[in-house]
Amino acid sequence: MQIYGIRTLGFDDGYQSLHPIGDGPLARRGSADTEAAELALNAGDESFLDHWGHQQVRWSGETYNLRSDPQIRADFPATIGYLTMSAKARTVLRPPLDDSVEWLPTHEADGTTWWILNVMDRVDIFDAERTIGTRYPGGEFMVIEQAVMRSDVEPRSAIFREPQYPWVLFCIPSVVSAVEDARLTGLVFKPVQMFP
Repeated sequence: MQIYGIRTLGFDDGYQSLHPIGDGPLARRGSADTEAAELALNAGDESFLDHWGHQQVRWSGETYNLRSDPQIRADFPATIGYLTMSAKARTVLRPPLDDSVEWLPTHEADGTTWWILNVMDRVDIFDAERTIGTRYPGGEFMVIEQAVMRSDVEPRSAIFREPQYPWVLFCIPSVVSAVEDARLTGLVFKPVQMFP
């Protein structure tokens, strides 16, 4: 089965990003408006539903743009290590994803709801010898340029994380098809290479 890596389009692509603000659940796990807060969802297999509460978000890039053209607000705003999505995107992705994720609501000041996806499933997929990227001195990947998947991998869920690199999201073809068929914006899917 083909597996795809997922990334959001960012500032360099002309897209705005959406960030947590205030003292909501992400800020309590890290520092508000920092990468630490945004990566809090990746710390483990923890469920956030029982203690999520209210989380406010704001757009960045509204007034400052190096390219001097208006930035796009996508169905999947640029985020680090997790997916935030519009209500439309949630409606499209609920059927294939419901069994493996938590849907965590966030709100803009005007009341617009955005959904953060807490991906619960972890699947060890990388062939460490063949995956290409920049590594830390201990051997772990800092940046993955080309992921190579082990041939014996069978994902249990439509979307999942790699345990060693939890900030990287992967999905199966049904997710790619759902996003493309609905013409949702802001995501790029890159096939993961597989060797026998």
